[in-house]
Amino acid sequence: MATPRYWSARILQKKRARGPESSVLNSDCTDDNKEETSFSATNKKGETGENGESKNNVYLFQEIAMRSGNNDKVPHYLGIVCLSDGSVVVADYNNSKCCSYDSSYNLMSDCTMSSRPWGMCTVDTDEVAVALPDEHKIQLLTIGDKIQISGQITTRRMFLSVASLNKMELVYAGTTDNARTYYWGVIGRDGLEKSCFHIPCEKINFCTVHIDLNSSKTRVLISCYNAGTVYCFGIDGIPYFEYKVKEGKMKGYPLGIQLDRENNMHVVVKNLHSIHRLSPDCQLLQIIKDTIPRFPRLICFKPSGTQDSNPQKYCSRDCRRDRVR
Repeated sequence: MATPRYWSARILQKKRARGPESSVLNSDCTDDNKEETSFSATNKKGETGENGESKNNVYLFQEIAMRSGNNDKVPHYLGIVCLSDGSVVVADYNNSKCCSYDSSYNLMSDCTMSSRPWGMCTVDTDEVAVALPDEHKIQLLTIGDKIQISGQITTRRMFLSVASLNKMELVYAGTTDNARTYYWGVIGRDGLEKSCFHIPCEKINFCTVHIDLNSSKTRVLISCYNAGTVYCFGIDGIPYFEYKVKEGKMKGYPLGIQLDRENNMHVVVKNLHSIHRLSPDCQLLQIIKDTIPRFPRLICFKPSGTQDSNPQKYCSRDCRRDRVR
């Protein structure tokens, strides 16, 4: 019988440093499934404390083992979202399924997809969309006690990532079958493309898309892995800026991207084991580095109004680093 597998949701919680109270960093956990360690946070001026923490902030890092079901393959997550009630939904590429967890990270249900899922986004309070590039379609799922397939959008392209513009329209990022040209655009639930624009990259093997609806103009944010670049476009296709991911002379490869409540961008940089926090006008504010290399991939924020009001980030690690028990 196949044994249950677990992936680690690493939760980053921001707290004020108050002298001796910061000694909670690197403390041992009583729960075998939880492990706390510190992040090294560097602010824009490069000022750090005695243990590498920012002088102004202390970051606590908590690791929780989350069961993904009785699978023969190690899970490999390419999509993650957090719903308004604090529950988490992930897209498992290796096992061709989507899994939902409650706010305490207990497995609630899973749903087998007809092909391998990639990026996903929330469409409504109880509905998510997940890209199935091998079948050229987007699957719509209703999340409740069970995950149910509520519809699908058939496309002409291979969509790797999706984001919700509104309940009736999605923004996509994807490619053609030969993977030589990459596009982003807007598509309706009826499958009709409203717009399509070229992404100025020669080669991408993974990309994510996110929409900023809070600024004066709607912005589309696309992270391109191989190019080491985050692009920002207006919804009309006009480029606003691009951010080259670097730490010193080291090129970074960005994956997940998300906005916080202050409209700052958080970009997950897998190979540098860090999260880059950028201002709305693309100025680097902070680099949050893990003290232990974990190869983070994805990020999403717990919505406001949930039981735990502290801002938290959920990073799923590279599947080759996940614990199997």
